[in-house]
Amino acid sequence: MSGRWMIGILLVGVSLRLLLAGFSSSTPGSFYEPDSHDYVMLSRNLAEGRGFVRDGEAELFRAPGYPTFLALIRKIVGDAFVPVVLGIQILLDMLLCYLVFNLGGLLLKGRVPATVAMGWQSLAVGSMVYACKILSETLFSLLLMVLVTLLVADRERVTGGERPFSGIVSGLLVAVLVYIRSIALPLALGVPLLYALRRRTLCAGLCLVSFIVAVAPWIARNRAVADYSGLSTVGAITFYRYHAAALRAEQNGTTFAHEQQQITRELAIFTSQSAAAAHASRKWPEILSSAPFTYLLIHMRSLPMVLLPNEGEALRMVGAEVGGRGTLAVVNSEGLMAGFRHYFQGNEWCLLLVVPTVLLLLAKYGLALFGFARALGTERRWVHLALGVIVIYLLALPGPDGHPRFRVPVEPILSIYAALGAWHLFVRWGARSEESPRPVAGEQCRGESETGQR
Repeated sequence: MSGRWMIGILLVGVSLRLLLAGFSSSTPGSFYEPDSHDYVMLSRNLAEGRGFVRDGEAELFRAPGYPTFLALIRKIVGDAFVPVVLGIQILLDMLLCYLVFNLGGLLLKGRVPATVAMGWQSLAVGSMVYACKILSETLFSLLLMVLVTLLVADRERVTGGERPFSGIVSGLLVAVLVYIRSIALPLALGVPLLYALRRRTLCAGLCLVSFIVAVAPWIARNRAVADYSGLSTVGAITFYRYHAAALRAEQNGTTFAHEQQQITRELAIFTSQSAAAAHASRKWPEILSSAPFTYLLIHMRSLPMVLLPNEGEALRMVGAEVGGRGTLAVVNSEGLMAGFRHYFQGNEWCLLLVVPTVLLLLAKYGLALFGFARALGTERRWVHLALGVIVIYLLALPGPDGHPRFRVPVEPILSIYAALGAWHLFVRWGARSEESPRPVAGEQCRGESETGQR
């Protein structure tokens, strides 16, 4: 495919995102989620010189990366910064599409499948939706793809010796990702491990050291201002309010919403965020260890939530009455179908508006699985296994806290494997079916070579 196809795909992608943002502007609150208000408040405090605080207390729950990003924009454009933030995020999302093309070129070894991968990413509804919200998904997804591209490109180009600079940059990128979302913390060990497995011990060491040097000041800040030794309290609080609440509801025969309300009231007693986090850190392991197999079943039951379509959120942004509050609680208590009915609130006809994109998402899942299976048979299988681990981790960790929003960071990787699956299914197999039933050996080799060049 020529560069015109790439430009066309990017234009389609940016047009769809701008249309969604434009139509959503007439719906009050469409650019905000509950987390958004925290981000805006913290960014305002940072921009106005009050520090990273909430109600006069040092903030420990939210990671500082995304509020800092918002604060920088606010300092430049003032309070009317929301349109600027959304415009920047849409541009970053299109840059992410281009990175998918680059990584696809490295992994798929072809301009055509790489362009198809960019097309899949351009049409990813989840990426569209959250590029048009005051949330960290777009920034996190872009930087995660930068890290993955750096690691894959470094592996492809280095034939011997060390490249210390790549280890330092990788460690700093992991630190930035952790500052944006704490869920990236396992990468602090995973990336050095990848270097070590390739016998690049210097890069592994530099990656780990640069990460520690980058995050140490924030840990020291938390220790100094709140006597808390960690980057964020989000892990402890989330596991208590969602994972432990789901298990407690199962054990007590109550609803997930009831248990969550109980925990919320329990945490509200504490006068500081660090004390609440310390309490949550003690309680959630105690509750989950009381019935680990039951919790595992609950966790597995919740996994499909992350894979559900984002189209309902897109409809709600443009004013459709879908997306009932408490859907997650209904799913955890009564199952997926009850959650579906609660979400659409009798407006199931809205689903007809998004049937094409829902079918496209299902096709993407199937093709991505097929493409990943094909990739495991190549000489770069360890690269694909590492990417598979990232996808599984980001999709599986939320469990009872699952939401389609959490799929956004792995959409680029899914797009690449969906392109590979489509390439093998529709191009390679199609080309073979056109060959004569019994070609001579020389003609068969020549035909396969020509197919690989297309």
